[in-house]
Formats: sequence, structure tokens, C-alpha cells
Amino acid sequence: MNTKKASIMKATLTNGERVLLTDNTRNLGHGLQIEVLYSDGSKGWEHEDDLIDRVPQIIVSFHIGRGGKFYNSGFKKYIGEKSFKDLITLNDINLFISNRDEKGRFIKPIYVDSSGNMVSDDDADNLTGTLNFDGDFDTYIAKTIEDCTDNEIDLIIESNEWKSTELQEYLKYREK
Repeated sequence: MNTKKASIMKATLTNGERVLLTDNTRNLGHGLQIEVLYSDGSKGWEHEDDLIDRVPQIIVSFHIGRGGKFYNSGFKKYIGEKSFKDLITLNDINLFISNRDEKGRFIKPIYVDSSGNMVSDDDADNLTGTLNFDGDFDTYIAKTIEDCTDNEIDLIIESNEWKSTELQEYLKYREK
């Protein structure tokens, strides 16, 4: 599997709104514009000069399963800088998309397992989300580094998984 960094830049507009920056750019003759995702989920274009304090948003992932000295359930392990979409790809053999409820009515598409049990109702285009296969032994979580608990930060620090430069810098800052 090709490992890529699950990181995206976030910035503040001159009006104070926080936005996520995509890799899409355009120049219509009056300066470079970058496609942004606004806090309400909509997309738009902003001039490069209107974006201040750009910082990377680091996405990290964990797997909760069996492990530890006694192979107990609930064992959490850091599995790298993977977005929710990466976790879906990692588990795609076990996932199916359903857009019907138990009564056959149309609903927002959700991910289900082979038995039809809901695994996630998170949007695949989100950077963060959870795939919960059974609630105890097999759960994958993608979250921002800012949302991690102190215990999760310790798991990242102790892990042998590859860490991007941005993540290493964040961890150094966090340790101080």
C-alpha cells in the first residue's frame, strides 16, 4: 500500500474565518487563487493574499483491537498518518455502501459490513472519521492531532511508524 501523508493545510482568512486549503489552484489573471473548504462544508476560491497563518492540519489514525500482555480487547495502536479515506481503502474488502434503511427507504449513504451492520455514517470525503466494525475489537479512527488525548500522543511518540516532518515538529513542541 502506498503510504502518503494525511495532512492538509489550514489557514485563517483576513476576516478571521478558519478554512482548509486544497491542492487546487487557479489564476484568472488577477492573482493566484486557492480552492478552500469553509467551516460550513462549502467550497470556494480565495486569493492567496487573503490567507494568513497557514499551518498544516495533521491527521493521525489508530486501530483499537486485541493486544497487550493478555491480548485484551480495547488495545489502541497508532497506525500512521492516514485520513478517513485511507482507512476506507485499507478496509475496502470488508465495507459496502448502503443507501437504504431497514424499511427500504432511501437514506444518506452509510458504510456497512457483510452482514449489513452499520460500520460508519461518516462522509468518505472527510479527513476524519471512524470505522467501527464491532464496538470492541476492531475499530479504526482518523482524527486531527489536536483532538488526540495525552495517551494517544504518547502512543504516537512511542510508535515506530513513519512520522512526517510536521508531525515530528508538533510532537517536539508538545513535549516542551
